[in-house]
Amino acid sequence: MDKALPILESPKRLNERVFDALSNAIVRGSLEPGKPLIVVETAEHLGVSRTPVRTAMRQLEQLGLLTSTVDNKVVVPPLSLDDLENLYVVREVLEGLAARLAAPVISHEQLSTLEECVAETFDLIESTGTLVALKQPERFHQVILEVANNAQLSRIHYQIDLQIHRYRFAALTKVDSTLLRGGLEEHKAVLSALAAHDAQLAEKCAREHVIHAKERLAASLRLLGATRQSEG
Repeated sequence: MDKALPILESPKRLNERVFDALSNAIVRGSLEPGKPLIVVETAEHLGVSRTPVRTAMRQLEQLGLLTSTVDNKVVVPPLSLDDLENLYVVREVLEGLAARLAAPVISHEQLSTLEECVAETFDLIESTGTLVALKQPERFHQVILEVANNAQLSRIHYQIDLQIHRYRFAALTKVDSTLLRGGLEEHKAVLSALAAHDAQLAEKCAREHVIHAKERLAASLRLLGATRQSEG
């Protein structure tokens, strides 16, 4: 019997499931910025005890998806063009570094995976022109991070990207295929540099892509009424 059945992977722990539920709600905008997140109410809504909710809220606060107010309430921070600028300044460096580390060691198979991401993104843009087309670009960046093989870089990138996902989800539901195509062309430039194993050029192309991505995202956020803190 022990050989007849596969060994099942352990399910996610309760803490992880609560974290996923809350982080997804924040990223998708289901939890309104500025509205206090009450531990007791959240635990009752999720059908869990208070402990995993407190644990998840602490983690989310460390990641910047929640913040404490002066009166000790925990809230989702508002979308801010200043915060977006700060996040992308860091992301520009991280993406450039990942591309520079990946360029000398990337394999033919890994390049093929990136080519598939680009091709699938193009097909999705042509068929949908919506947020659906963003899934493959995210995979494109993830593959480069995997090739770079730097655990600290991946950890910091995850923390930054999780916050950026809030802005993407809020703004890019309004983005049309014209703007998505701009990012696709930039991905092609990064891919070309990686295929040439040119570390310096790969870093340059990756950083330029992040700069342009920030500009596209900021423009969309302005249309939705986001302001700089000095304007608020």
